[in-house]
Amino acid sequence: MFIHINSWPGAGKKTIGVLLASRLKARFVHNHHLLDLVDACCDRSDAQRQPLYDRVREATYECLAHRPVGEPLVMTNAIAKDEITSWAQICALARCRGDVFVPVVLTIDADENRIRLLDPHRTGSKLKSVQILDALRAKHELLVPLDIATTLVLDVSRLSPEVAADVIEAHLQRIPGISTGTVPSAP
Repeated sequence: MFIHINSWPGAGKKTIGVLLASRLKARFVHNHHLLDLVDACCDRSDAQRQPLYDRVREATYECLAHRPVGEPLVMTNAIAKDEITSWAQICALARCRGDVFVPVVLTIDADENRIRLLDPHRTGSKLKSVQILDALRAKHELLVPLDIATTLVLDVSRLSPEVAADVIEAHLQRIPGISTGTVPSAP
């Protein structure tokens, strides 16, 4: 199975993803695994940043597409509704893997999102600016792929990471093919 967790910075994608991957014995690929490498090589204003990110993402997806059949994958991202190319690449990866594809969108109210964004446990290159978060939320809408039957939209505003992971696991158990071993087509 391929679980793709999409949400705003600070919503808890990594924390929930790590819990879920551990429970499912899945490979975990957090969007900052890719971004942190690029950030180590280029400043955000560097003209080489986006081309480098594109190459890192392409190499990562190529590698993941050829992982053993049946190896579960949990991946996180922050994809807006207008990022059609990024979403198409995720869907292509799901098709290549031949896995049950489960998009999970974590919604969160803006006030709780700001509180979590400022949590001192958020380390590394993760976004820590409430002003930038507010600008992102004002300008963009999260991609919610309701055309995919296995999609779960989960409001995590009042949920602990453990409870959110429990809800996602319960959702997985209701999807044909997850426990039976048959694999429906990805979009």
